[in-house]
Amino acid sequence: MLKYWVWLSAQSKISPLRKVELLSRYGSPEELYYLTEKELSDRAVFTPNERESLLVKDFTYAKAIIDRAAALNIRIITLTDAEYPQSLRAITDPPVVLYAVGKPLPTSDEAHIAVVGTRKSSAYGAKSTQDISYALSKAGFVIVTGLAKGIDSDGAIGALRANGACVGVLGCGVDIVYPKENRALFADVIKNGTIISEYPPGVLPEGQHFPERNRIISGLSLGVAIMEAPEKSGALITAELALEQGRDVFVLPHNIDSKTARGGNLLLRDGAIPLLSAEDITELYIKKAVLKAPESPNYYDGEAQSPASAPKKKAAEKPEPEPELIDITEILASLPENEAAVLRVIAEGGAEGVDFEHIAETTGLAPDVLQKTITMLEIEGAAVSLGFGVYCLAREN
Repeated sequence: MLKYWVWLSAQSKISPLRKVELLSRYGSPEELYYLTEKELSDRAVFTPNERESLLVKDFTYAKAIIDRAAALNIRIITLTDAEYPQSLRAITDPPVVLYAVGKPLPTSDEAHIAVVGTRKSSAYGAKSTQDISYALSKAGFVIVTGLAKGIDSDGAIGALRANGACVGVLGCGVDIVYPKENRALFADVIKNGTIISEYPPGVLPEGQHFPERNRIISGLSLGVAIMEAPEKSGALITAELALEQGRDVFVLPHNIDSKTARGGNLLLRDGAIPLLSAEDITELYIKKAVLKAPESPNYYDGEAQSPASAPKKKAAEKPEPEPELIDITEILASLPENEAAVLRVIAEGGAEGVDFEHIAETTGLAPDVLQKTITMLEIEGAAVSLGFGVYCLAREN
């Protein structure tokens, strides 16, 4: 039931990663809720903070959140719901609950690109961001942004100019407009796309929320475009998270003496993909067969100008999975029925793997049951995630 999900998500002393680990172990928030004090004390798996949190059996706060969300037409999306993005579900520490306003979140078939950067953007950074976001939207990408001042807002504006989809990810409740001057932009994003947050309605923006929010921005996306970022910047945190999650990092080159872009230029030096135009992104994902080639090459209105001296280093490609997959013949005999059925379907996909929806259709398992089953196979070392809801057999050691 929804109240158990909201209850678990509200336990601030338990990290998102631990919540997912505990769900994998116990199966559902309801099972965690009904653990007794003795069970929590006897099992070494729980830390003191986790025991303290899970002993709070009061639903008052959870019910208040649910009622406030209903009154404001805010959707509550749990980790096992069909609307929950598969790409986000695949990261190690996804939020167990998302709060959303606007249109339903785009499907897993739609390519997402995060567009992030400094709040104090230059005229060059702002124009380039709007132009490239516009072109990416025309090419079929969904733009993901934090909706902060500066570059984040420019990314959303570019997508809206193209009548494209935009997902805004907040570090506060989705009923809170922050910054306040973006009220009209928030309304436009809600009309044409979606605003989401892991924080319940009414939660105000706080400093620690924004680094936590950034893992969702990168987790939703195929890649992250750093449009302008100083050396110490939240955008660089997003880039680091993107690399940890196996996402691509693109950087718009700037003049070498630009303080607001030094962080991005350093990423270029270290091997990020130079972003000279929208085609640098679209061509990569057309090549990877993630995006269909546009019917007309004239989807881009104007070229964002970059310094002639912009570095052109090639980013390191993520290595292809090794073809030596495990032999499941002996493994199947020792697995429970659901795990064996799922592993057989995964095996049919070979090294390229099969997606979550195909496994669900073939096995007939409900999404929540299937997600738990796949998690167990991953824990047992029989299957691995390739990202974006695609799974394949584990490789031989």
